[in-house]
Amino acid sequence: MISSAKATSTDSKVTYTLESSKLNKATVGALLLASGDQVEEVADKVLDSMKKAGVAQPKLQVDLTDDKGNVIKTMNYSA
Repeated sequence: MISSAKATSTDSKVTYTLESSKLNKATVGALLLASGDQVEEVADKVLDSMKKAGVAQPKLQVDLTDDKGNVIKTMNYSA
């Protein structure tokens, strides 16, 4: 389902972009209903790792995009 994944970072924020031609508002909604708790568990682990690495106020942004790069859903997490 995911055709591309990339991460970028600044001092305190990681932005993770997942791209797929199969993503749209309906599929993203269904995906988050079915697996939203797993997404939050991964986000918590990323934020915890950032804290342990010395980042004072870690932030994670997950962007779900279609194959044209249009953002369908952005999820933000912070510790």
